[in-house]
Amino acid sequence: MKTTTTWKLSNGKAADVTVELRTERTINADGDVMVVPCCELTVLGHVEGIGLMGEGVVRLPAPQMVGAVQIVGSCGRLGIPEAQMVEIEGAIAAAKASPEWRAHEANAARIEREGREYDRHTAKMRRVMGY
Repeated sequence: MKTTTTWKLSNGKAADVTVELRTERTINADGDVMVVPCCELTVLGHVEGIGLMGEGVVRLPAPQMVGAVQIVGSCGRLGIPEAQMVEIEGAIAAAKASPEWRAHEANAARIEREGREYDRHTAKMRRVMGY
């Protein structure tokens, strides 16, 4: 699942933010190239002629005016206007609503719960054994 939001900057260059939910990744394991399952949400900002500007999106605490444009968020050094920020947040919400992401979150919660149970049991056994 991949969504790209594009707009023009004040200097005329094209800027875009890509939201991608990857469910598999190609890795090189000592010369053996293989595809492994994963669940990764990446948000990357690019500017035409410059390249990658940052990763991840942050909504600013207060809007800032840059020229005639009101900037409400950023992706690294790339400022994001309100209309594009709404689209990007919608794409992130759609990715997090997907069945793959929900299964990933449920698995992470299960692992956290099992870790806490293991830690409780270990602490109990340390008390019982006296050390």
